[in-house]
Amino acid sequence: MFEGIDQFMSVNFLSLLLVIVVIVSVLQGMMKGASGSARHLFFFVMEGGITVAGVLAAWKIAEWASPQIRALIQKWNIQIPPDPMGAFQQMYYTFITGVRDFRLFRFALLFISLFLSSNS
Repeated sequence: MFEGIDQFMSVNFLSLLLVIVVIVSVLQGMMKGASGSARHLFFFVMEGGITVAGVLAAWKIAEWASPQIRALIQKWNIQIPPDPMGAFQQMYYTFITGVRDFRLFRFALLFISLFLSSNS
């Protein structure tokens, strides 16, 4: 008996909230009419599926492209000049060397840009 309670308590709050939202949506649809509810539920599920597919595609493409981008930037052999730089030149070198040297930064930029382009 306590195992069931432990499993219930370990349920993620957001997952539970999403289930409640879907149940309330279905109940509202039943009150308004089943055909409209089914159509809205279908589009809700389709949009969720497309979003998940976009996230997975962006993740896999970013995972593949990240080493390619790093190799490309390393070929440029960028050296920070010893002379004082202006603000825009300093931002440029900071950004380019950050993309080259920091894997998580490079992956995040690729992932966000790919995911946003897949949703347009």
